Amino acid sequence: MKIVTELVASKPVAPAFVLLGVFWGAFAAYVPEIKQIIQASDAAFGTAMLIAAIGAVMAMWLAPKIDTLLPRYAIVVLMLLGCGLYFIPTHATSLLVFTLGMLFMSSISGTLDVVMNARLSQIETEKSMSLMGLNHAVFSFGYAFAALIAGMCRGQGVSFGQFAIGVMCLALVLTLLAGPSNSVEDDAEPEVKDVKVTFKLVLIPGVIIMIAFMTEQATEAWSALHIERVLEVSAELSALGPAILGITMGLGRLAGHYGMKSRSERGVVAAGALVTAFGALLAAWSNASIGVYAGFALLGAGVSVMVPMIFSYVSKSTPKRLRTQVISRVSVIGYAGFFLGPPMMGLLSEIGTLTLSFSVIGVLLLSVPILLLVERRT
Repeated sequence: MKIVTELVASKPVAPAFVLLGVFWGAFAAYVPEIKQIIQASDAAFGTAMLIAAIGAVMAMWLAPKIDTLLPRYAIVVLMLLGCGLYFIPTHATSLLVFTLGMLFMSSISGTLDVVMNARLSQIETEKSMSLMGLNHAVFSFGYAFAALIAGMCRGQGVSFGQFAIGVMCLALVLTLLAGPSNSVEDDAEPEVKDVKVTFKLVLIPGVIIMIAFMTEQATEAWSALHIERVLEVSAELSALGPAILGITMGLGRLAGHYGMKSRSERGVVAAGALVTAFGALLAAWSNASIGVYAGFALLGAGVSVMVPMIFSYVSKSTPKRLRTQVISRVSVIGYAGFFLGPPMMGLLSEIGTLTLSFSVIGVLLLSVPILLLVERRT
């Protein structure tokens, strides 16, 4: 089967995609408990996530150097570091310890994100295969699986610290499955003007990814809390928010990978942004469970294609020797979504409600088609 062949080709990096999905899926399901344990308001929790995002952005600037210093085992080393650092925020009992733990964890996660995407794009080039959408779908399914299991465990009284032990066991298995991968080597391709690379292949794609990441982060970190507040449901049912996000994102990315290859990346991203905007607004304003869950489902399906399609577009348009650098810069701008998202969600929730926060996300998504039009005419 084609999917088996593609997974085999992705073996050096696919476990890293699964690992990050499991890390953050479990985290999303436990957000209501985390806020209660560390006694953080919405604004304080958003500030903690902001500090963590700053660390991730700063670390991602170093990703190309790490990619060079560890030419074959960068992914494995970063996965092992992530396994160890995950214990800090999952066992935190104060806002300070949680913030520091998230700072370290997000730094490693962000660096791993850049390296694994860069090396995956290298594998795509070497094997003449499209693998980005499939691997991002693998991340989403790992996220959904972890959120569902975490929600059930939380409902049975299992603490996040206890659940993290099981996550660590799975993480170590995934690390063993990951293999060595080659870093991007220099070649004899002609020089590319820095101005064009910066504007067309870094700035606009980076801003679009930033909006997509803001949307993902908002749903991952706040959907369970929003569902508990609006619908007043149990931990198991509130965890369906991030779980539905993961499932629909995984299905959407598989659809994009296998069914949209003949379509323009720009067109798919524009359509995905509009669907995502509608889903965010539906989830924000519906008072019925079917409306909230359907909103998050549409949000996940729409946003699913945005990041991998943009990364694929950047990868195809960038010379091999510049690929890690360009993806790193695009990712840094994109991760500003994590940088801006947490305080925005928290502060808007303090001013109004999470309904207001998700509404602002929906409006921001409507700017994506405009950005794509600007990029096309440049």
